[in-house]
Amino acid sequence: MQAPIVSELMLTMSTLLVRHELCAQAYEDILYTILADNYDNVSVILQASKLITALAGNDDVKRQLVKSGIVPIIVSLLKRHCSNAAAASLILKCISALCLREAEHGRMFLENGVAEVIVECLTVHADNPSVQKNGCWAIRNMVARHKDHNPKFHELGIEAVLNKSYCQFAKDFGFDIKSALRDLDCDVKFDEQWTGKGVQIDE
Repeated sequence: MQAPIVSELMLTMSTLLVRHELCAQAYEDILYTILADNYDNVSVILQASKLITALAGNDDVKRQLVKSGIVPIIVSLLKRHCSNAAAASLILKCISALCLREAEHGRMFLENGVAEVIVECLTVHADNPSVQKNGCWAIRNMVARHKDHNPKFHELGIEAVLNKSYCQFAKDFGFDIKSALRDLDCDVKFDEQWTGKGVQIDE
């Protein structure tokens, strides 16, 4: 099947995934074959990432995807397409979805070397807001429930990388960056969103 047709097929599948039973059937026979056959095709990988993110919206399907071996494939794809901002952003979003509320999934990603690639993506695409934001989400979802993951990110200098991101994108998604720093046990201070003013009430 030609790559443009594959891309359109996956885009359509992502749009149609509104029922759990459809999610469960969508990936079983074709997803891994498509990824293997189109490993270097950016347009296919973009749509595949969207499809996997949509599939991961269902917790049961998300766990089955991880159980069936999606983690090393995703890490490999991120390594291959790290230099492409659009692909890196969507793959990071995919990782975030797969790790949401699943500490074990985060551990598996780290064991497959994802930390190094995430830091590389954030460094290479320091000026790209989508990469920065999705990278923060991916990190948060990996470490929020499993603090044992933090040292690896610290070894790679993640605090300096995120602080640099905050300087540039504080007004856009500074809360997400600070939340990632907090979950990494970095020294961070959140701004008060609302402060009440004392008003004297006449008796």
